[in-house]
Amino acid sequence: MISFFSKFGRAVESIFERHKFVRRIIVCWAIWLITVVVLKFTSVMTQLDTATVAGVGSIVGILATVLAFYIKSRELDATDPDGD
Repeated sequence: MISFFSKFGRAVESIFERHKFVRRIIVCWAIWLITVVVLKFTSVMTQLDTATVAGVGSIVGILATVLAFYIKSRELDATDPDGD
């Protein structure tokens, strides 16, 4: 049983640390979400009201936040003294 957890732990470490899977999935999710929302809003948009502007602004804010964390994480990886 310990062998299973050891292998599982190494697999999780490989996916999350070495291949940066989570970081890339979050960026792809944010881009997908923004694309879907913008396409839906532009296809039904006849007039701009406050709620529409706030919604689109919030969605674009998600992308800005995700990209800021992604860039900061890459900078930290580049200055990692371990050399991974």
